Amino acid sequence: ELARLGAPAELLSEARRAAVDEVRHARLMALLARRAGVEPQRPVVERRAPRPLIAVALENAVEGCVREAASALLACRQALALAQRPADAGDALLPLVLAGIAEDETRHGALSLAVARWATPRLTRGERAQVRDAPSATVTQNSNPPSTQATRMVSPSQSHTPMRNGLAVARNSRSLPRKNTR
Repeated sequence: ELARLGAPAELLSEARRAAVDEVRHARLMALLARRAGVEPQRPVVERRAPRPLIAVALENAVEGCVREAASALLACRQALALAQRPADAGDALLPLVLAGIAEDETRHGALSLAVARWATPRLTRGERAQVRDAPSATVTQNSNPPSTQATRMVSPSQSHTPMRNGLAVARNSRSLPRKNTR
């Protein structure tokens, strides 16, 4: 879609990388679900007709700039909460998987901001206003965001998790386990 709309090669490359990340996330979470005795449903991805730039920009504003950032924050919070549990309390792989997902989702949020910077000057004044207002309208419409529920499911003992705008606020994010990059 971005290629058809004339996005630069760097954005296209990062978008492909993000798509590969999302497939990996689904596979890892399916593996963890199976280890917990649950058979996940296979995702269904439907092809869609080409969309105008405004439709892509609106989706990017909500799904990318807001939800990718929220996913990064949630995965970070969950990884931290799970990493602090005793070694015999659950699947030791889960906090590592979530830490990796948090890193990827952070990069996806940055990609969404780059897409917004590229798309915005190509929109009309009215379209720019729609895109600007879309994220706050989405947050306002959702009075009980999934991130709140998921944070409490992963860490019920921490139901006092500080919340800001309906999202869990990670404490001490520097202690997030890091991948070995060597």
